[in-house]
Amino acid sequence: MTVLAEYDEAWPGQFAEMAERLRAVFGDTVTELEHIGSTAVPGLVAKPVIDIAARAVNLEVAAGKDPGLAALGFPLEPAGPPGDAPTPASSTAPSPTTSTSSPPRPGTPSTNESSATTSAKPLTP
Repeated sequence: MTVLAEYDEAWPGQFAEMAERLRAVFGDTVTELEHIGSTAVPGLVAKPVIDIAARAVNLEVAAGKDPGLAALGFPLEPAGPPGDAPTPASSTAPSPTTSTSSPPRPGTPSTNESSATTSAKPLTP
């Protein structure tokens, strides 16, 4: 079931906080982080999931940051043929981009987003 919520003025700040954490993991490997999706549109009813698009200088180097993403609470799941090494969760087919799913948050359904996005559930205070 998809849960929708009225626009929350905290969403831009939650994006900024998660973007800061992601920059700490990726360093100069990621050149741009952008708040995308329905939570980025003021006044719009949305799934309460912060979607983030990232631009990487080198995808191989970015993919090597999986342990840092796991430390932020993004679960690693296989993304490709059986036997492939765990990668950030989401896509079921190999992709030149990195996808991750949301860190778990009690009381909020888990969702996975598709390629080139990182989804972060709203952060609790």
